[in-house]
Amino acid sequence: MKKAISILALAAAFLCLTTACTKTTYDTTGTISGFIQSYNTGEPLNLVLVTIAPTNRNNYSGMDGSYQFNNVDPGEYRISFQKAGYKSNTKDITVNAGETMILNLVMEVEPSPVK
Repeated sequence: MKKAISILALAAAFLCLTTACTKTTYDTTGTISGFIQSYNTGEPLNLVLVTIAPTNRNNYSGMDGSYQFNNVDPGEYRISFQKAGYKSNTKDITVNAGETMILNLVMEVEPSPVK
């Protein structure tokens, strides 16, 4: 019985230590993520260039329209979205430590120039 209690206490201590260490790491930065879709079709948009200013970190949206930036320092950022054939867009966002900020976007097709 004492051996079972000792093992249980050791397991609980290990769980507390690993959770505390992991939580501390994640509490110092945040995450920005979201989905991008076409206003005209409702379909996900892939290969949208997503840039975080003033860091100039960038990423492309995936086949499902999703994008994500991990380990973003807390603060205020301007996120820009660009894709050929679509109107560019910018959004301001505040990132908080330990939080995931969701920023979904619907992009409109850029009108063709009149000839």
